[in-house]
Amino acid sequence: MSDTFPADDPSTPAGLDEAPSPRAPRHRHWTRARMAAFLRELGAGASVAGAARAVGMGRQSAYKLRERLAGSAFDEAWQLAIARRERRRLERSRAAGRGVRHPARFGGGRG
Repeated sequence: MSDTFPADDPSTPAGLDEAPSPRAPRHRHWTRARMAAFLRELGAGASVAGAARAVGMGRQSAYKLRERLAGSAFDEAWQLAIARRERRRLERSRAAGRGVRHPARFGGGRG
């Protein structure tokens, strides 16, 4: 067994003895797959922040992407996803309103 440290050992590759950075750089970009997954999440009812988080991105990043791609197919799909989300919310609220209109009373009484 050697009494040398890895940095002192000439056979140790450079950088091997260095501790990893506590915060590795992020190399996340909006890929087509991420955009598609984001739009699915958004259309399914997630907020912009929630949909972005679901694909490993941030809310501000999503808005910047939309701004950069204004008028593109992505922008149109975003609008459709929001419309789908709102339509589903409206349908759920209407369905909830069609429930029992007069709640059952305990004890069988009418008043």
